[in-house]
Amino acid sequence: MSLRFNPNRLTLCLAITGGLSLLLPLPPAQAGYNQYLNPFGSYAPTPRDYQECAQKVMAAKVDGTQAAQACGAALNPQYLGRCVADITTKTSTPGLNALDACRRVRQPQALARCVVSISAAPNNKTPNTLILDDCRRSLQPDTFASCVTGLSSQAGLPVAKAMSSCIDLPTDLTPTTYVSPTPAGS
Repeated sequence: MSLRFNPNRLTLCLAITGGLSLLLPLPPAQAGYNQYLNPFGSYAPTPRDYQECAQKVMAAKVDGTQAAQACGAALNPQYLGRCVADITTKTSTPGLNALDACRRVRQPQALARCVVSISAAPNNKTPNTLILDDCRRSLQPDTFASCVTGLSSQAGLPVAKAMSSCIDLPTDLTPTTYVSPTPAGS
């Protein structure tokens, strides 16, 4: 007996399987509303998040109107508030400068960590506005901060020189390690 492909048998099998699946009881679909999720499934801020943001920004000596505008426009107001609070309390950066930088980045927490860690580097004489600007311009603020603090402490570079070395994009994209290909017959 040989088994050959028969399109009629396939059609019959699919029809029976589909018909049987219609007989299975399924629970009704339930639509629900979660106040913390927006239609795209990401976090939606609560009124408390906006209150805390405004409170932290205003504690950094920023005008209430500017704080309200910044927190109201933020996708994640709690991150904005924490960013401003961390930078102003752990460095000598003015509140308006911190707010401006925190508003302009995708990862405010990473910006704050970058500014705070570079500002705390030993023998740091670099103005905080320059540190804030370079951390804001960096695509990876945590990596940038590690580069700056590592070079300034180990290589004895001033923080400003380490920052310029770490922020510059390479123009020569040669890999740091090169493995020469071996000939096929070796």
